[in-house]
Amino acid sequence: MTAQKVLQAVPALPAVSPAALQLIRLLGREDADGTDVLRYLKHDPSLTARLLRLCNSAALGLPQEVVSVDQALFLLGYRTLHQLAVQAAVGDALSIALPPYAIEPQTLWRHSIVTARAAELLAEKCPNEAPPPDLAFTAGLLHDIGKLVLAQVMDEPACAAIRHALEVEGQTWIEAERQVLQTDHAEVGAALLERWELPRPLIHAVAAHHQPCGACHPPLCELTHLADCLAHVVGADAGMHALAQCVDPGAAEHWELQTEQVENLVVELTEHLTQVEASLKAS
Repeated sequence: MTAQKVLQAVPALPAVSPAALQLIRLLGREDADGTDVLRYLKHDPSLTARLLRLCNSAALGLPQEVVSVDQALFLLGYRTLHQLAVQAAVGDALSIALPPYAIEPQTLWRHSIVTARAAELLAEKCPNEAPPPDLAFTAGLLHDIGKLVLAQVMDEPACAAIRHALEVEGQTWIEAERQVLQTDHAEVGAALLERWELPRPLIHAVAAHHQPCGACHPPLCELTHLADCLAHVVGADAGMHALAQCVDPGAAEHWELQTEQVENLVVELTEHLTQVEASLKAS
């Protein structure tokens, strides 16, 4: 089954509003600014409500209550407001349970938001050839969105075959998906973003986040891969050895991350995960 056939076969695609897709498309425009974000938000009251709830969360720690998107733009600036708007736009879609992956409610969201933060930090700390931090953040946030689609076509025989490939044959999840379904969540996620007409760098990053290739794709692919690996390590409370096992050697060498840098990133991401957990409990 090809990724396109999977998209055709599923009962429902992830629930992301037209306004949310327009917000993500802004990442591909050099002339985008705060007025564009405000315009799309004001056409989607439910998205605006989610954004304001996020702006007023303890995790953000603003000194005053935010009561409008205009005020949020004034207090936060364009880049942060855009980033928070995208986060609010896809948060509900990524918060559902995915039984075929043994993913409980909120689990994929936790991983996605930590990956997004990791990608943003990498883009800030390695600025020479890194993509813009807001683009990196969005790539990290969307990297596993294909799981929302692929889980809908994984019936019990497929799940059993994937479990056998994982537990008996020692394959990775993405290898098992390819063997059983002839596609994988990275490929399906990229096909979904292409259908939504999102920026090409995002599509490439989602497609290659498990097997980045610096010679074939922009640096965003490698950065998203590294961020995903860091988020898995933080979520599992694992160490440097676990990180070394999951990181593509070429990507690690290309970005020249030193042990101390990685350790500092893990500390920052662990603190961020704690804030995310607190926000989820308060909501």
